[in-house]
Amino acid sequence: MDDPNALWIVINLGLGPKFQDQARRHLIAFNQAGIDARVIDSCSLITTIGESISLTTVDGQSLQAPKVVMFGVKDVILGNALTQLGSVVLNAPESIALCDDKRSTQLALQHANVAMPASIFPPHLYPGQPRPEFLESAADRLGLPLIAKEVRGSFGRQVTLIPTIEALRDYVNQLGDRPYLLQEYIREAHGSDIRIQVVNGRWIAAITRQASGGQVQANLTLGSTGKAFKPDRVLAELAEHAANALGLVNAGVDIVLRNSGEPLVLEVNSNAHIARISEITGIDCAAAFASFVAREYFS
Repeated sequence: MDDPNALWIVINLGLGPKFQDQARRHLIAFNQAGIDARVIDSCSLITTIGESISLTTVDGQSLQAPKVVMFGVKDVILGNALTQLGSVVLNAPESIALCDDKRSTQLALQHANVAMPASIFPPHLYPGQPRPEFLESAADRLGLPLIAKEVRGSFGRQVTLIPTIEALRDYVNQLGDRPYLLQEYIREAHGSDIRIQVVNGRWIAAITRQASGGQVQANLTLGSTGKAFKPDRVLAELAEHAANALGLVNAGVDIVLRNSGEPLVLEVNSNAHIARISEITGIDCAAAFASFVAREYFS
């Protein structure tokens, strides 16, 4: 049976090398921090509910929940089960849930007075219901071009620049029943942003990202380039405030700048991959998180 004082790195290893590298980097960091850590493939875990909650592997091996879980997936149900079994789950399931739906993220950030581009949330519809005619008024309010985003998505792949009302209608029709939001397009920030990594309420590393080929997304996964960057106090405090507003102890915060210099939070990532920002800045983000966990939970 597992040591209840151990730490699990729970991650979906089947999603490929990028996720496997995320697990490897953190395993090394936790072990170097003196924490007995192991990697657990989230797809190998089964939760059973009866008179109590139990965890087993898919082949029937019983598991005892660890003291701490680095939760690198968005399976909020599994995170809640681990929490009920007594584990400290980082990030907390409720914080991951907020970040997994961009509408929930924006509502929480707005409540904390975090500056963001203006957004419009379409009404919730059930399958087969006709869509109300609001696209023209949304385009009038946000202006064209505008940004359309599916509310769940990673690495910038569900972000689309919409140039015309006809393109907006086509986009919405192709989505089917998938939820989305519409957002103000910050023209001067096209294809560029700032990523700031925050651990336990303090920024630890930052890069600027610049797209190539005219794309609107600045994600490094899509081929953008990154440069090490030292944020000023305003940017650092904005990133820290955004992470804290969502209850995140480990977060990647994406910020764009208006021509006026006003910073706006675009996204907050509860499961931010840290390989590239660590390589570009020379700052080991996994080690920074492991050091926090060691101090907070294992000292």
